[in-house]
Amino acid sequence: MLRKQLSFTSSLFLIGMVLAMPAIVTAAPLIPVQAGGEIGEAVVVDDVAYLATGPSISVWQLSSDGMTAPVQVGATAPLPGLVRGLAVSGDYLYATWANADFQGELVVYSLADPLAPVHALDFAYSTGSFLQPADVLVIGDTLILTDPESGVYSIDISDPMAPSVNTQLWSFSLKSLALTGSHVVAWGAGFAGFVVEIMDVTSPAAPSTVGYYNSWGLFEDAAVEGDVMMLVGDGFEIVSLTDPTMPVMLTTVPSSGTYIRSALMNGGLAYLGDENGLQVWDLSTPATPVAGELVSAPSDRTESSALHMISGGVEMIQFTGMGRGLAFDLDTPATPTLEHVFDLPVGSDTEDVATLANGEIANSDFYSGLRISDGGLNSTSRLDPAIQYGGYEHLAVVGTTAYMTSWGYGLLIIDLSDPNAPAQLSSVYIQYASAVDVAGDMAYVVTSTNGGILQIVDVSNPQLPVPRGSLAIAKGLDVVHHGSMVLIADDDWGGSGLKIVDVSIPDSPMQLGVYTDCATASGVAADGDLAYLACNDGSMHVVSIADPAMPTQVGVYTDPSVYLQGSSIGFDGSVVWYGHFGGADVIDVSDPALPTRIMRVATAGAVRGMEVGDDGNAWLAATTGGVYRVQPFVFNDGFESGDTSAWTVAMQ
Repeated sequence: MLRKQLSFTSSLFLIGMVLAMPAIVTAAPLIPVQAGGEIGEAVVVDDVAYLATGPSISVWQLSSDGMTAPVQVGATAPLPGLVRGLAVSGDYLYATWANADFQGELVVYSLADPLAPVHALDFAYSTGSFLQPADVLVIGDTLILTDPESGVYSIDISDPMAPSVNTQLWSFSLKSLALTGSHVVAWGAGFAGFVVEIMDVTSPAAPSTVGYYNSWGLFEDAAVEGDVMMLVGDGFEIVSLTDPTMPVMLTTVPSSGTYIRSALMNGGLAYLGDENGLQVWDLSTPATPVAGELVSAPSDRTESSALHMISGGVEMIQFTGMGRGLAFDLDTPATPTLEHVFDLPVGSDTEDVATLANGEIANSDFYSGLRISDGGLNSTSRLDPAIQYGGYEHLAVVGTTAYMTSWGYGLLIIDLSDPNAPAQLSSVYIQYASAVDVAGDMAYVVTSTNGGILQIVDVSNPQLPVPRGSLAIAKGLDVVHHGSMVLIADDDWGGSGLKIVDVSIPDSPMQLGVYTDCATASGVAADGDLAYLACNDGSMHVVSIADPAMPTQVGVYTDPSVYLQGSSIGFDGSVVWYGHFGGADVIDVSDPALPTRIMRVATAGAVRGMEVGDDGNAWLAATTGGVYRVQPFVFNDGFESGDTSAWTVAMQ
């Protein structure tokens, strides 16, 4: 088994759907497990919370008295994009999904069993070609849906199994919704700043816009209570909605040095989570907000909050992009008490993944560090290195030791002898570290910013790593050790995307050759005399490295029908897994000169890391789409092996 991957420092997402594309295949890949991903909206109904989690909706059981922490009891199957909006009405859950290919729909789930939503209906609310459905809100038999590309839709859901569009209000940039009295407030950040639109919904089937507000502050989200609106981001702004036709800014409070991603308002108080903890603000006089309690809590990157009524009181549930959930007792609203901290599986921006000897799964999460899960992707432990601007990316596991790169620091070395209690052994400062591979006593680290380097580190004693030799490169995005060499995927616009380096003398690495037909490479793997290169033009190159000084092209795989920037490579036998911004293509390379796609596994985020097992199954780290376990060949009887040229196309 051989696997290699690449990760970047920004998050993109594309197609999120499991299907087989036109190719010689007979069955679609299966996704038996998916977890994690970007955290979105949370909705609480009785003692159940529904949370938008990447392409899925995770279901959480809440205790009726608040005495125990929320527990995840299930999740829906992944949708073709990230879940954006949630609303519950009666026995139905309504959700929207959208992807960066401008596809999206409204999905209806049956809640006959509230703990096990059943996918009942997909509804295309528009025939347009640019769809980005976002938030949803239910008013009686009407559902209001926002789409920042095309406006606001009023949808009749009197029969949840036969929704129909009442009307559409054209608008742009609106992503979120709140109901206050007989008005709906919609907002979002766009090219015209932070935009607010107020609609009269006295007749929900025919909403009409009555007021507008615009702010040029750096705001990301908002909250509404009564006739007060709070915009949050780099500080916050208070807006009066007393006259819906003419919203008025009351005051602006500058940032305290942190960024606020969401807010919850209740009873004249505002609750704001950031890296300092939970802030409480008294808004009883909206024009002069007063800072109150600062509760020590791991509230950094709070993405959503919801109230949960418990026996004798109320609690607030928060979900953060740091892979944590928090429960606060609000019995004394001005002085909340942190009751529980619980894990969200795998994290919100998964970068790489590896299997452990005990069958558990390790993955790096860009924001929260190292995450350990069982085979069902249920969280078992984690290690938060707590490095500012950590940017945790590449992960290599050798025996019971993990090596993880941190763009904000360097190389972290972690003891996994007890996977339930991972412990950091040491670290090496290597600024902008992006990828690592380990062979024998040496770790090979490449960096990706401000001029890259290859840095060799002696890890014969993992508690006392020693830097050895280094070599200047352009922008190292992946590295693999192969024999006495390392192969580097170098995103070099100068024209040398693959660099081959002799590392037989660790103190004096020496470049042997370059391959220039893929100028901006991002992932690399090798087997024998062949290297497999993921290129940023959407192609995968097979390269002969028999003569390291003169690498030559053997074959090229590309799909000209779509734009899919290559990002990672995995190899198993005669099959290459080519990760890209739309998922992963499984490619037959038994004839290296004619690489041929067997099937495509599409995901809701860019596949930046992967591990391909000896059984042909693969774990994919799909950034904002979370982690997928994929079974590509469903027959498990060897039928797929050998010549597939006579197969018929059963699915396209």
